[in-house]
Amino acid sequence: FRLCLQSKIEVLGKDHLDIAKLYQHIGRTHLELEEFTAAKEAFHKAEEIYGKNPKDNITRLGEVLYSLGCTCSKMKDYAKSVEYYEKYRKILVKQYGEHYFGLLPLYMEFGQQYHLLADYISSISCYEKALEIGLKHLPENDAKLSKIYELIGEAYFRMFAYRKSVEYFHKAIKISIQAKGENNPEVADLYLKVADAYRLKFFITSALEYYRKALAIDIKVRGEKDDRVAQTYNEIGIMLFELKKYQEALSSYMKSLTLKSIFLNPEPRKVANTLYNIALAQERNGAYPNSLKNYIKALQLNGTVYHRWHLQIRRDAEDIDILEQHVAFKTYVSDDIINLV
Repeated sequence: FRLCLQSKIEVLGKDHLDIAKLYQHIGRTHLELEEFTAAKEAFHKAEEIYGKNPKDNITRLGEVLYSLGCTCSKMKDYAKSVEYYEKYRKILVKQYGEHYFGLLPLYMEFGQQYHLLADYISSISCYEKALEIGLKHLPENDAKLSKIYELIGEAYFRMFAYRKSVEYFHKAIKISIQAKGENNPEVADLYLKVADAYRLKFFITSALEYYRKALAIDIKVRGEKDDRVAQTYNEIGIMLFELKKYQEALSSYMKSLTLKSIFLNPEPRKVANTLYNIALAQERNGAYPNSLKNYIKALQLNGTVYHRWHLQIRRDAEDIDILEQHVAFKTYVSDDIINLV
């Protein structure tokens, strides 16, 4: 492309449309190679050439502006990305009108940039515009509509508007089930999001219901030996613990730990979290010796992840101190572990 560019500039001049097209190709190649600064520079040069006669090159100019928006997003310059997308949006609206179907993916891109900027109100506004266009052009059970409802739900979730987020997640679930049936990974993802929202609203029974629904699908689709299945067992255990069903909680935690232990490289932080939960449940059941051992195991694992003065380490050590009041410490653990603690 560069060799071709040099020879064409010599023959056609630097402002010829063919030169702009070559800059576009060069920009796309840099983008694919994740050379974002070089891609942006090439797209800018194409924009300058098309911009000298925008009426005749409006489509090409729009393509370049969209590419610049994508490049800035990759560079995490989300505000600049929004600027370029807005210029492109104005071109599309002028050419095709407000309800042009090609605006749907652009509004979704807009929404994602605002989401990354933590401007969730603007993000929802963009998703709603995409939804309005989608409802005019797409069948009721189209996957794109499900995705838009899901994205709106996620934005409300980030705003701590959990009731609204659940409302939109349920709309997404309804469409996804109509399109692909209930036993599909997208429905499981949505059930987990509903469960998380209910959990944060302290609707523990509802959260438990949706964690279990997600788990049932994931076991069918992913199989039991899966990291997310293991983590969902842990979440179910937490809900059961909150409901004071300590034995059931312990059973769920143990399933989680068993599954996590079969992975070749389990994440220490997650295993420590499950061990800590097991220790809590055992403590509530009065099984103090076993509880103490698992608190110490959690502390040891967290010690490989966090600094010794980290709040997580301090929490583990404090729990061990408290449990010492219930059980003769030296009877159950070696002097080496005592010294470690």
